[in-house]
Amino acid sequence: MRIATSPRFSKWLISVNAYPFNELRATRHGFTCKHVVIWERNFTNRHDYTCVLAKTIDVSILEDLIMQGGCKPLPPDMTGIMDFMFEQGLQKSPPWYNHVVSTLSEMLEGSERCERKNIFIECIYWLVKEMITKSYDFNSNEGQIVMDAWHGYCSHWYDYNNQISFQILTLMSETFVDDCIEDIHNLGFLQPHHAVHCGTLMWHHEVVFLSYESTSGSIADSSHLVEVAGKEMAV
Repeated sequence: MRIATSPRFSKWLISVNAYPFNELRATRHGFTCKHVVIWERNFTNRHDYTCVLAKTIDVSILEDLIMQGGCKPLPPDMTGIMDFMFEQGLQKSPPWYNHVVSTLSEMLEGSERCERKNIFIECIYWLVKEMITKSYDFNSNEGQIVMDAWHGYCSHWYDYNNQISFQILTLMSETFVDDCIEDIHNLGFLQPHHAVHCGTLMWHHEVVFLSYESTSGSIADSSHLVEVAGKEMAV
């Protein structure tokens, strides 16, 4: 959405060579922006973040907020995320919605451009964590195995198709995590087509040894044998 601005602000915007402003389409007559994040310090001296449609704010107020550092426009890589969060994410999980707004806002406070893949994974992470904690302690062996498998799965699919939308990657992640949780609940381990995305896989003939390598670098206490029945798996 193109927002018409004053010549003074347009000149300022074009001259700013910093993220996220250098990601926007800016001209002498305005700039393209759909969502903006507004932040202010609360009584604990931490930021409260609010994401709103740019068109709902008076242009002169929006200009002042941006120039004074109290508001930043969302770059294109984040716009699709907030479209989905407004349409479905908030209804799906208000806590997840709040985490996503905070995550995007904190990224915007930095001066370096955030990679699209990292933005997607960071935002979906909070939904996956919420799903896991409904079944397991997040820091338990089971919880970390599911998280590790999801991270590998999500990263794999983004690398396979880096034009994938946030909505599709989120829906795929939900299905994958549900399947992993069901595997552990019913079988006590992940099936091979889910386990292949975990951090450590050791192959031996027709048997898969699945071990989870924790963030500390140590191997978790249990390894599971999964019979493959002579079938090869595509990694």
